[in-house]
Amino acid sequence: MSLRTAVRTLGGLAVTGAVVLAGAGPAGAKGPDHVAIGVPGGEPVELSAVEGTDTHLAMDLAEDLGVWEVTGDGLALVREAPTAYLGPALSVEWTMYNAVPANPGYAPRVVQTLYPHAAGGALVHTAAGQRYFASDVTHGGWFRAPARLAADLDALGIESQLVVPAPAADPAAASPAPSPSVTPSPSGGWTGLGAAAAAAVLAAVVVAATMWRSGRDAPAPVG
Repeated sequence: MSLRTAVRTLGGLAVTGAVVLAGAGPAGAKGPDHVAIGVPGGEPVELSAVEGTDTHLAMDLAEDLGVWEVTGDGLALVREAPTAYLGPALSVEWTMYNAVPANPGYAPRVVQTLYPHAAGGALVHTAAGQRYFASDVTHGGWFRAPARLAADLDALGIESQLVVPAPAADPAAASPAPSPSVTPSPSGGWTGLGAAAAAAVLAAVVVAATMWRSGRDAPAPVG
């Protein structure tokens, strides 16, 4: 076999190998086989990650929800819980590649919680220590999903099923103004209508006292 023939043969084997690996997809690399997204009050949305028409979308979701991060090095995860608004939550359950085909019950699952309307963009939380391949376990933390996730959820009909609560009203703006007739002043008196009424009563008392004193001090009539 000439050197040129050998190179051509090896090149063909390399291309064939690349096609086989590409066909195997992430499932062959300890990735997910199936995903189920739970919608509050509705039926879960299920997608296959290895066969069928849902494969491409399922693998897009795996990337957008940070599956490769929690099963990889976890460098893109944030450990601290957010303090801003999270909004409604969706449960996401991935059935991962089964490393023990003879034991179907061994198929591990990775569960996530998705907050598609979190402040600043969708957030995904994954608990640490979930087994996904033999003895491998997930990293735990928060993952900021890319903006394109919204289009995927909309295509699955999930976005239209979400009930997003309205922002809470400002308690100060909603509370009624205090009545001026019953509002004590800092000095312990009253303000507004209460002060006016007190002044009127005081004036009446002063007038009555003056008249009483005038009648008392007047000289007796001469007989």
